[in-house]
Amino acid sequence: MQFLKLGATDYLIKSQLTPEKLILEVNRAIANHPLRIQHEETLLKLQLATEASGLGMWFWDLTNDNLEWTEQCKKLFGLDPEAEINYQIFLNTLHPEDRARTDVAVRQALQNQTDYSIEYRVVWSDGSIHWLAAKGKGFYNQDGEPVRMMGTVQDITEGKQTEASLLSSNRRIKDILESMTDAFYTLDRDFNFTYVNKEAERVLGSSQGQLLGNNLWSEFPPVVGTELESQYRRALAEQVTTRFEYYYPPFKSWYEICVYPSAHGLSIYFRDVTDEKLAAIKLEENERLLKLALSSPKNQPWH
Repeated sequence: MQFLKLGATDYLIKSQLTPEKLILEVNRAIANHPLRIQHEETLLKLQLATEASGLGMWFWDLTNDNLEWTEQCKKLFGLDPEAEINYQIFLNTLHPEDRARTDVAVRQALQNQTDYSIEYRVVWSDGSIHWLAAKGKGFYNQDGEPVRMMGTVQDITEGKQTEASLLSSNRRIKDILESMTDAFYTLDRDFNFTYVNKEAERVLGSSQGQLLGNNLWSEFPPVVGTELESQYRRALAEQVTTRFEYYYPPFKSWYEICVYPSAHGLSIYFRDVTDEKLAAIKLEENERLLKLALSSPKNQPWH
């Protein structure tokens, strides 16, 4: 390919091969060595380097509207090495939902003289969908008109699949937490709220929007200096799980609290046990009164 033959010999250090550097160095070679067109060795080395890194390269002569792709580039689009390519064919290989925004990104990059960077899906002839990350750069004449554009593409399908799996997993976890009957919230290492489920919103009387990012001690000042603060700080400092009961005067309620530490902060499950606590207290009081009554002299058999 002509653009590759224009002297990129100075840039073939694979350990430093990145899309951005490759684009800049090839263009520098073109600008600095216009006569070095016959170096087939340069073409071979550059093709080997890009193939080894998984990068495909594309070159667009805007003056003659001539678009060229390396074999690796065509491979990433599911095309044969002999396949003809032009800008419209390129757009046609994209997922229908990605075509318009990709075309806009290309044209805006050339118009605004900014770098081109986008992720899109390509649909192979067998119907399979692959994610590619494309980067490019335009080059301009003295009048500021674009004369050529070149760039790289790289397969990111595996990363996108991992990302999708992670998002799905996070959604499932969130659904579970939101459906829990226990209140649940998380704090970072500075005791700022990072998550609050619906039950915690109800019990605490504050929405996620009011709590997320805010500090526990600032939002609930009455707990400062209490056993709750001591237990939370100990759990975080010593990385130990703790369970305790706590009475919160403003709500006039008892809570059973379970605190689970991690490197990132605390996860707290809690539930209102006021009725259970009051029942236990009542039972203790009844037992005390019964013992008192039984110990009364008039209840002794010899009286």
